[in-house]
Amino acid sequence: MSKLSRDTKYSIVKWFRLSVVALILCLIVRFFVFVPVTVDGYSMMPTLKMKEVVLVNRLSEVHRFDTIVFNVDKHQYVKRVIGMPGDHIVYKNDKLYVNGVLHKESYLQAYRDKLNKNDTFMSDYDITVDPNTYYVLGDNRDNSNDSRYFGTIPTDSAVGVAKYVYLPLNEMRVVK
Repeated sequence: MSKLSRDTKYSIVKWFRLSVVALILCLIVRFFVFVPVTVDGYSMMPTLKMKEVVLVNRLSEVHRFDTIVFNVDKHQYVKRVIGMPGDHIVYKNDKLYVNGVLHKESYLQAYRDKLNKNDTFMSDYDITVDPNTYYVLGDNRDNSNDSRYFGTIPTDSAVGVAKYVYLPLNEMRVVK
C-alpha cells in the first residue's frame, strides 16, 4: 500500500478541521438561534397550514402582529401577537383598535371576503394587556384557542418569532 504524501495528509487534516468547525456552527445555529416547529392545527389558516414546518428565530424581538411560537400548559402554540404589554385592545364592529388606533388586519381579508353582508367576524370586546404578557389570536378566528380562551400569555413563554416556512419545499415563503 502506498503512503500518502505530506501535502495530501495536510489537505485531509485541513478538510477534517473545517468540517468539524462547520458542524459545530450548524449545531449552535440549530439549537440556539433557529428552531424548526411543525404547525399542528388550523388556527393560523390561511397564513400557516397544518403540517407546514416553520423556522422560529429564538433571538428575534417580538413585535405587534408577529407570528410567534409559545408554550402554555405543556402545549406549544403558534399565534399572532395582537397586544403588547400595557396595550389597550378594542374589537368593535369587526375592527381592531390598539391604543385607540385602527389597524387593518390584511392577513384576515380572505376570511372577511367570505362573510355574508350582515355577519361579523369577531365579537366586540375591550381588554387591557397586563404587564409582561402578550395578547395572541389565531388568524382563523372561528377555529382558534387563543387569548380569548386561555388569557394573555407571559412574555417569557415565547419560544421565538416564526420567520420562514421551509417545508413542504413547494410552499417555502417568509411568514407575514
